[in-house]
Amino acid sequence: MQNTIQIECPQEVLLSLHADAGQFAELMKLQTALYLFKEHKITSGTAASWLGMECVRFLTLAMEAGAVLLDDTEDDFQREVALTRHRKPHPDIAGKGQTLGDLVGPIAD
Repeated sequence: MQNTIQIECPQEVLLSLHADAGQFAELMKLQTALYLFKEHKITSGTAASWLGMECVRFLTLAMEAGAVLLDDTEDDFQREVALTRHRKPHPDIAGKGQTLGDLVGPIAD
């Protein structure tokens, strides 16, 4: 479901940007998506979908706008390590002396 939000905008703003209302709306949508992503309120996938672009393109724009994509702390790293210790191996490799790399390697080659 899509929602439409109306805002008031003085004509002087549009004139100073050399933009019409549609262009200004697109600018506001992009800037809002970037802000919400940088504040960790929405994911890059949500933002990209909202903007109608590929996720890689959005992430590039986000980095150009100053977003920090990888800001993991030592605590984040330790939590991830702990989670991997509790994961069960994929059934195709469990107990067979194989690693996930053995399964993925032929696909990547």
